[in-house]
Amino acid sequence: MTDVAALLERLSPEQRVHLDWQRRWRATARANQMVPTVDWSECGYLAGRGFGKTRVGAEWITRAVFEDPSGFDSCVIAPTYQDVKFTCFEGESGILSVLPPELLVEHNKSDMIIRMLNVAGGVSTIRGFTAEKPERLRGPQHTRGWFDELAAWQ
Repeated sequence: MTDVAALLERLSPEQRVHLDWQRRWRATARANQMVPTVDWSECGYLAGRGFGKTRVGAEWITRAVFEDPSGFDSCVIAPTYQDVKFTCFEGESGILSVLPPELLVEHNKSDMIIRMLNVAGGVSTIRGFTAEKPERLRGPQHTRGWFDELAAWQ
């Protein structure tokens, strides 16, 4: 058995799914769509239509949630409910289009919640919020956030 085959054999089924998912993303993403690999606290994309900003956000947050064994909540905030639901969560480049089905635990459409497996075998949550109601962010704590179309927030 080769070293690579032995390594793959030791991975959980979820980790193998994650590895294949990340391989496919890296094979199709342009270099300027890759989130920096060095430590950072903010990363922004200012680009025109068709660049793939939604895809970058969806790929980044789902990968970060899977790779975080702590299971702390994450959030997506977009200008309107429709933006969160129909673009960031359910859109053709949104979270549900990039997240492998094997890692999806639950998608609660009405509460804008996605629960997915993480690397530790636990369940992590991504919650959607609208920038129209910023007071809803008082209380919930999140370890990371994808803030979509920040310039369009009220």
